[in-house]
Amino acid sequence: MKNKRLTSLLLLALSGLGVSIYQTWHYYQLRGGVAGFKSFCNINESLNCDAVTSSQYADFIWGIPLSSVAAAWFATLAIVAVLARLSDWRREASRIALAMTIWATGVSLVYVGILSAALKTYCLLCLVVDGINFLALGIAVSLKPERFTAHRADRGRWITVAGT
Repeated sequence: MKNKRLTSLLLLALSGLGVSIYQTWHYYQLRGGVAGFKSFCNINESLNCDAVTSSQYADFIWGIPLSSVAAAWFATLAIVAVLARLSDWRREASRIALAMTIWATGVSLVYVGILSAALKTYCLLCLVVDGINFLALGIAVSLKPERFTAHRADRGRWITVAGT
């Protein structure tokens, strides 16, 4: 059963990666002024991806789109989900997946608040990413990872995975 949940977590992470890559492409198309570009998800004034992408809230820092940060996050979560399938890594990877998804859900809640309060319009793709974050958190919680104080993380393993 745990392997099915880990597979689901991996598929969610890959889906989030795909959506985030598309959002990054959309960001550069829109900001680059490609003639006649209009997103497929401009439905009305309440659902308008171009309005959200054109806002200051689409940038992370230094003109880097927030969606590219999300893409890196989802790629990392996918790696963690793969590592969690290995019995030697399951405990630590499950705990890391939980921490990552708690953080991402918090960011999603803040961003939905910004969309609601500041922009008063929503991006359909952003909402898909937020939904993926909420589902990923549910799966991470269902894995019942140990508390972080139960066993110290093996930093050497993670440094090796990170390639430093």
